[in-house]
Amino acid sequence: MKMKLNLKKITVVLLALALAVPVTACGKKEDNKGNNDKTSTEASAAQTGEMPKTFPEFTGTDLDGNKVDGSVFKEHAATVVNFWFTDCGACVQEMPQLQKLADGWKDQDVALKGLLVERDKNDKAKEILKTKGVNYQNIVPDEGDGIDGMIVNIFAFPTTIVVDRNGNIVGDPIQGSLDTKDKIKALQDRIDDVVAKDKENK
Repeated sequence: MKMKLNLKKITVVLLALALAVPVTACGKKEDNKGNNDKTSTEASAAQTGEMPKTFPEFTGTDLDGNKVDGSVFKEHAATVVNFWFTDCGACVQEMPQLQKLADGWKDQDVALKGLLVERDKNDKAKEILKTKGVNYQNIVPDEGDGIDGMIVNIFAFPTTIVVDRNGNIVGDPIQGSLDTKDKIKALQDRIDDVVAKDKENK
């Protein structure tokens, strides 16, 4: 029988992540004193589970209270989804960079969506986004086997994926902050491929 993954299980996993993932992956800037050249680096922890080929069906709300579901992907040629949680310093530190990228993607028919993997930290998340000057949509998914199974198989935060208009996940997840030119280029190359194929199919 398929067991339903609940909020309590996800909370336990997140607490374990906070202890297991290296500080440089999700440490706050003040946690890295003495390491001035790199306060936020990619996580070295690897995923033990596989990302599904398509994004699971889901419902939820964004942090403004608007209802959201899987149809959000149909609105753009490509959607970049960034998984994060509020106590992940690396997730928070990369937000201004993500906002710059999102602003540049608008003309390419590409959207950025943050996906908050906690369901009880909305107020804290809103304050973080306000402080970081972020205005891209952030979604809190409702509980569900598909989305919860996807979240518990992510063992490095932040993790970023690209989803096409049909909900297909394109390429491997990018683990850790988008803090190097190589990572940003790899993400942009993936986006460019998805957008080109979308134009061909119109």
